[in-house]
Amino acid sequence: MLDNNAIDDAVTAGIKADWFYDVRCRDLWLIIAKMRDDRVPIDLVTLSDRLKGDSFNRVGSIEFASRAMDSVPSAANLPYYLDIARDKHRSRQLIEINQDAINTVYSQGGKIDAVLDGFESRLMGIRSEHSTDSDSNGKQIAKSAITLLQDRCAGKNDAIPTGWTRMDKILRGGLRGGQIFVIAGRPGAGKTAFALSLLSSLCSSGVPTGFISLEMSAEEVGVRLLAIESQVDVGRYDNQTQPTEGDMKKLALATARIGKTKILVNDRASQTAQSIAAKARRWVRTEGMKVLAVDYLQLITASEGRERREQIDAISRSMKLLAKELKIPIILLAQLNRAIERDGNRKPRLSDLRESGAIEQDADVVGMLYPAEQQESNGVPQSGPRNINLYIAKQRAGPSGSDVQFSFRPELTRFDPVSLIDQ
Repeated sequence: MLDNNAIDDAVTAGIKADWFYDVRCRDLWLIIAKMRDDRVPIDLVTLSDRLKGDSFNRVGSIEFASRAMDSVPSAANLPYYLDIARDKHRSRQLIEINQDAINTVYSQGGKIDAVLDGFESRLMGIRSEHSTDSDSNGKQIAKSAITLLQDRCAGKNDAIPTGWTRMDKILRGGLRGGQIFVIAGRPGAGKTAFALSLLSSLCSSGVPTGFISLEMSAEEVGVRLLAIESQVDVGRYDNQTQPTEGDMKKLALATARIGKTKILVNDRASQTAQSIAAKARRWVRTEGMKVLAVDYLQLITASEGRERREQIDAISRSMKLLAKELKIPIILLAQLNRAIERDGNRKPRLSDLRESGAIEQDADVVGMLYPAEQQESNGVPQSGPRNINLYIAKQRAGPSGSDVQFSFRPELTRFDPVSLIDQ
């Protein structure tokens, strides 16, 4: 009330009614904020008039508001007052979260993993809720932009190279922190194989990576990584057929290389966006993870009571917010709908993304896997390498509409980029 403009400063700082412990202060803030929205000048007279007409009985009287105003000499110290209110609110939140965790442990017994995920998610929620936004003026924006361009021209890049030259060129250097890279395709198109081949390439450059597998076990993921790294068809070996001496050497070398890489795999089948976020935060904090892949979007468990489209929209948005929070690229696998098959296996479009329009909105890059040519003869898949294109259907910070051609070897579940000369 001392300075009506200070209300805007408080709103910008993120203040909410629950920052106040005293219920009267909460309700008083709600009234003042509503008056500001209604563009009503705020002083004791107008506030007194609004208190008479509103149902905020817990404020008590205009005397309470008057005493509150008299206790503050000036609005000049508002930033310090906001810091105090923010810290007190965070302290109360921490106490509440700890008390809830204790009660949940006693009531749920052995479901400790779920308790830890929820506990960590709420803790990180406090940090993100109270993160302050920053404004940039024209001079700062221009300086940052020209510095970015100069760094690019000088070969400096904040992107993480994939190790695949053609794709890195299209992506302007590689994967960038805070971005969502959607890899989409029909079932059996090779989405998981593509993601693991990409992670294998990143790991070979020493990049710490993480893989959330909602479809396969960690052992199955390990077998695929072994096949990719050794280039041995491990699927043909069983108790009847033993590996040759040459293959055993390749497998031993591949096992040693994988053992030295910084890849983390989580194969918990039923996961929510919150549990994935909790795991990712832990990996970033304890293992220094730089790239996360999630296999796949439509398998993430959503909250009940909403339509499927709304559920997928919410999950997609959660993944985007997680990428921005952790400042890492997230590779998000997703299904394409059946329209592409009904239309004669045509080139995929963004509208083919299954069950949601939010995926294409939240994604910074959308790559779609499709056969470079007809791969089947009389309904029987051809053996040997197949040419698979990754169609860059969207790229927020670069060109779209290009194809990156790969050679896919199903027996190795391995993708290799086709050289520029061949393309």
